[in-house]
Amino acid sequence: MAITINGSGTITGITAGGLPDDCLTAAEMPAGSVLQVVSTQKIDAFTTTSNSYVDIAGLNVSITPTAASSKIFIIATIQLSTNTGSNEYGGWYLRFLRDANSLPVGTFGNANQYSAAGGLRWQVSNTMTTEAYTYLDSPNTTASINYKPQVAATTYDSGRIVYVNRDNANNSNFSGTGVSTITLMEIAG
Repeated sequence: MAITINGSGTITGITAGGLPDDCLTAAEMPAGSVLQVVSTQKIDAFTTTSNSYVDIAGLNVSITPTAASSKIFIIATIQLSTNTGSNEYGGWYLRFLRDANSLPVGTFGNANQYSAAGGLRWQVSNTMTTEAYTYLDSPNTTASINYKPQVAATTYDSGRIVYVNRDNANNSNFSGTGVSTITLMEIAG
């Protein structure tokens, strides 16, 4: 018997107990269908003074695509701050990696290259900025892959500190904290 959804929202043609397990595989899903979602969040703070890219400890997530033709849609928000005086500016570089490989970055002349997440930010102290990142990746694999952001302090002047999930004031009555997240969605190709 055919399965039918009528205009009133009822479904006919399904016996009691519903559909059997594995009756629809990922290969049978139409292109654009969400096949799986994985997510992670970082609620504690992270600090670096490195002018070279470093991992943000505890902020990475892995996914194993069900088909090599699948795309991985990345949605991330990273809470960042830096130490500056009232009349100074500081910043950071931010990039995203799939395993050990940097995801595409912008290119323009002799400018530094960053992921689409925003790269260099100039910011007044004691404020936090949310860096948002979205990207549709084509890893072409069914092996487990890991995605993570990396951050570096700018070389604009010495002594820059980059903070994740907190501001420079840290635990004062006018400071703030945040949560950083990464969500991956496998999209049928």
